[in-house]
Amino acid sequence: IFDVVHTSSSIAEDDHHNEDNNRRLAEEESHHVTGVLKHVNESAPSAGYINLHELLPETYETKYYTYAGSLTSPPCSHSTTWFVFEDAVPIAEFQLDQIRESLTVVHEHPSHSHSYQAVLYPFVAIAMGTLTQHLISRFAPSLPYTMIVMIEGFLLDLLASINNEGRLNSLQESLRMWSNIDGHLLLYAFLPALLFGDVMSLNTHVFEKVFWQAVLLAGPGVLLGAAGTG
Repeated sequence: IFDVVHTSSSIAEDDHHNEDNNRRLAEEESHHVTGVLKHVNESAPSAGYINLHELLPETYETKYYTYAGSLTSPPCSHSTTWFVFEDAVPIAEFQLDQIRESLTVVHEHPSHSHSYQAVLYPFVAIAMGTLTQHLISRFAPSLPYTMIVMIEGFLLDLLASINNEGRLNSLQESLRMWSNIDGHLLLYAFLPALLFGDVMSLNTHVFEKVFWQAVLLAGPGVLLGAAGTG
């Protein structure tokens, strides 16, 4: 009887010890989840960024199952590839509550597309250029227009670089969109308009006089300049 009691007591102690170890490991493994969820709560209203890699198990690249499935909401299209990890990341009940609160915050502050902000920077640039040309022509005709526009560009860039607690205002967001635009798109969009504007104001008499000089400069001149500069 004493052996049975002792064995039962040992098993109970081992189970209790294993349970404590499992709880401790679960708390350690889910500690990074708590940090990420805290970041979600703090950054959700300001559309912060979340590193999803921190939510994945360490073996996510080697231990997983995959199958072709469908979306979980209508129209439930069969266009989704599902991945199920073999090793799960345990989380506690209070972390689930944080997820629910984070989703509530996101729903209360929905993220809308602000693609219309892209037209803000061109509008501001055109308005500044037009006003500058008007003021120079009336009050300071001796000042070079391109130099004044360059200075205005530096000032605009300085204003755009002001840090507003990690959030961008509308003008800064518009500048960010234009700084990431494809250069070929700018070339194809603006070059025809610039050429058309120059052709419409072209002086044919001057064009006939400098045509061969322009051809010489644009042809052999460019080649010699490229060869000379390496």
